[in-house]
Amino acid sequence: MIRFIAIFAIACLVGLAAFVYRVKYDSIALNREAQRLEKDIAIERDAIAALRAQFSALSKPSRLQGLAERHLKHLKPFSVSQLTTTSEIPDRLPDLGAFIDKLPLNAGLPVADTELGSPTGSERKPFRPPVPAKRPLKPAQ
Repeated sequence: MIRFIAIFAIACLVGLAAFVYRVKYDSIALNREAQRLEKDIAIERDAIAALRAQFSALSKPSRLQGLAERHLKHLKPFSVSQLTTTSEIPDRLPDLGAFIDKLPLNAGLPVADTELGSPTGSERKPFRPPVPAKRPLKPAQ
């Protein structure tokens, strides 16, 4: 009986030693992962600081004023007469279908001849999407 208890105790000690070994190396791996993440966070913080510095340099009012004077010469200052009230805005938009039909779509390009399938200089027609052909319904069986 004492042998059985001794063998059982030794087996338990070996099992506990294996468990402690596994926990130790799992904690080492997690520690390495935490260090790697801290390093990545530091790199990202440095990148954010550099981007903030770059943004502040690019958005200086004196720099923007110079760019505006150089590239926006054709723009005129905003005037109060450009303001409107909501009562002056129409309730509905105009009919866009008629407006689109009046546009010179593909101006200067030949229209495909429907019979021959080749480009010709024939009369231009407004674009209409094709309508699917109606199929007869099959009777229920």
